[in-house]
Amino acid sequence: MSSLARTTVVMLALLVVSALPAMAQQFEAEIDCGGVFAPGDQVPLTLRFENQTQQSIAIEGDVTVRVPGLGDFPYRQGNFTLGPNQDRDFNLTLNLPPNAPNGSYTVRLRAMSPQEMTFDSCSFQVQ
Repeated sequence: MSSLARTTVVMLALLVVSALPAMAQQFEAEIDCGGVFAPGDQVPLTLRFENQTQQSIAIEGDVTVRVPGLGDFPYRQGNFTLGPNQDRDFNLTLNLPPNAPNGSYTVRLRAMSPQEMTFDSCSFQVQ
């Protein structure tokens, strides 16, 4: 393909993309945690979801925990529906085992609707 043909294809692609309406974000999801804990403690987690539309949205979410030196482990998974302009919080408690390794733990939230996916994370320390 000649340089002129490549330039023409790129320009046409840019025109098509710029003509598409911007996709508005339908919902937000975040997770909060933090602090310093000891093995055997309970770690509070808060998951927050916010529907930014006038329609109900089916949400599928899962939470994983990265344990220092051991890798990622599934913690919770669930499905629910957010009503129009609804905000919803879930308060969870992560029970650390008595032999929990010391270090920085990362908790990740993945949330999906049929149209989009979002991620968030937080971290805490075990000493």
